[in-house]
Amino acid sequence: IKCRYAFDENDNLVNIDDVIKEERHLHTYRCVACGEPLLPKIGMVRVPHFSHDKDHTCDGETYLHELAKHRLKERFDDKTKPFYISYEAEIICKNIDDCKWKNENCDRPCQYHSVDLKLYYDTAKLEQGIEYKGKKYRADVGLTNIGLTNSKSKDVSNYILLEICVSHECEQEKIDSGLRIIEFRIKSENDIDDLVTQSEFHASPQWEKEKRKKICFYNFERKIKSPLISHISRF
Repeated sequence: IKCRYAFDENDNLVNIDDVIKEERHLHTYRCVACGEPLLPKIGMVRVPHFSHDKDHTCDGETYLHELAKHRLKERFDDKTKPFYISYEAEIICKNIDDCKWKNENCDRPCQYHSVDLKLYYDTAKLEQGIEYKGKKYRADVGLTNIGLTNSKSKDVSNYILLEICVSHECEQEKIDSGLRIIEFRIKSENDIDDLVTQSEFHASPQWEKEKRKKICFYNFERKIKSPLISHISRF
């Protein structure tokens, strides 16, 4: 396959657009998917790309899957940017059960709830192994908080699993575990570029057809308790 990304000799992910033609012989490159050597092809006729040797073949789906994992991790590790997610949720006043001022203005329609995951998680790890309720799972990229995961309490909120779907969707067993999962569905390098350049990761709307959804959220709390301010009628 012809690909735009490769690892260099220092395991840095490199875009072919950043390779200087006159200096390409100073570095070595290898495939994101199979680890085999790649050659940077920078000419005047074809679009610049990394290429395998003629006698070697590589799986395009594996390449996209691995590339998306590494770029998502890079996106989370970027200290200059937050990692906002947003999904549909019902905002409920935390005092709704015993508030004597409850009235019709307290109702809140379903809306997008936004949060910066970096406020709660400090580590992104590729192929993160997770043990939860006696079963073992593996995340494409696992978000954890070192302080929480080292504690004795193993709560569902200790982890968020970032899963990549090229053609195979997240396993139902993993969804049924109750662990919070964000599934990113991609088909090309351009899909990955569009994904990691977003300022906020929006869950696809519930009404959108399943095949067209780009980002799916599983097992996230859909009723958010928050202090609300509501106007009351004058007496």
